[in-house]
Amino acid sequence: MTTLNYISVSLNLFCIAISSIIYLCLFLEKTRQSKINRLFRLFVLCNFGIVGTDTVAWLTNGRTEAYAYYLVRVSNYMHYLFGGLVLVTLTTYMLANINLKVKTPRRIAYIAFSIAALSILMTTLSLFTNMYYIIDENNMYNRQDWYLLSQLFPALGLIFNIGIIILYRKYLKFRNILFFTIYMIMPILSMIIQAIFYGITLNNVATTLIVLLLYIGVQMEQTKNTEIELTESKLMIMISQIKPHFLYNTLTTIENLCYKDGEKAARLVRNFAVYLRENMNALKQKDLVSFDHEIRHTRVYLDIEKQRFEERLNVVYDFDINYFKMPVLTLQPLVENAVRHGVAKKKSGGTVTIATRPMPEGIKIIISDDGVGFDPNQSTRRGVGIENVRERLYTQCGGALTVESAKDSGTVCTITIPWTWEE
Repeated sequence: MTTLNYISVSLNLFCIAISSIIYLCLFLEKTRQSKINRLFRLFVLCNFGIVGTDTVAWLTNGRTEAYAYYLVRVSNYMHYLFGGLVLVTLTTYMLANINLKVKTPRRIAYIAFSIAALSILMTTLSLFTNMYYIIDENNMYNRQDWYLLSQLFPALGLIFNIGIIILYRKYLKFRNILFFTIYMIMPILSMIIQAIFYGITLNNVATTLIVLLLYIGVQMEQTKNTEIELTESKLMIMISQIKPHFLYNTLTTIENLCYKDGEKAARLVRNFAVYLRENMNALKQKDLVSFDHEIRHTRVYLDIEKQRFEERLNVVYDFDINYFKMPVLTLQPLVENAVRHGVAKKKSGGTVTIATRPMPEGIKIIISDDGVGFDPNQSTRRGVGIENVRERLYTQCGGALTVESAKDSGTVCTITIPWTWEE
């Protein structure tokens, strides 16, 4: 190995050590289940892949052993491949941060995927045409005439991401904009230097140091903010559920039952106490909970409402799967909306159905009612807490919530939980 090889390998090993420490910290964080955390871990892994494959390429470059013949070819190809993947993960991570404030069009992610796919396609084509590089008879890596084209796609991806930052700058904090922009600019500069002066892997060092800055300046701040926002979100839902009218109606029902049926009154008091305790305990719950835990809390709520509405409220449970996890206080608020804004407003009452279905895209939880419904063109939300549920689903487990309704035709709320969270 030449002195240049030793320097490059040493720098790469430094980058691998930094990436490993960051990944370990991410894995040990309490919010490791959140989508933001998972995306950043994937981003760090892709950077690890770039540096790791480059290290193998330097170690095997020019060696004549049989194993080196294959390793130098595979490592160089994988190095180019991870270059495309790291851009996709960066864009997805950046969009996830923006989506906490505003929903971005899917076509933005599709464009990033298209740039990365084209980069990977051209890299694969280069294996057969040698337009980017060639491994000569001495097992040495050599750039070819079209090498600069291989740098065009990463540059386009970075420029595209700068455009995203400019477009959505008002939804990002100044420090986030600063660190994301530095990440875009530094690799572009290092790519230009490395394209002109082939040698020490400046690009790997630049990207790894910026990954470190992103972790310190963006990810750690996001983790802290996410925990605060989740607590506030659960508090808002809890407050919205325990409104004065709900307390008054429940206590009035208990009072009436005391004169008619003491046993029912006692059962309702127990259910009401369990309901209040579960809402208070939810504030301390940071991890996902089992579906069975959520459905038990929901059943308690429905038992309370059943005492009020009697035959006007019917409930159907239809579970095809129940061994999965979900954020706490996500099911009951949707069921409450179905009762309060659907069935309760219908003179003849109605039925609330809670069903679960295993689907290719994830586990579906469907909360439907045949109540009065509403016009989506005039109202985009039913009751306080819906947006909080949607945000916590997205943040904590990458889930989603859709609401479909039509006036006089009832409402259907569908929660989608990715398969990652089955028990």
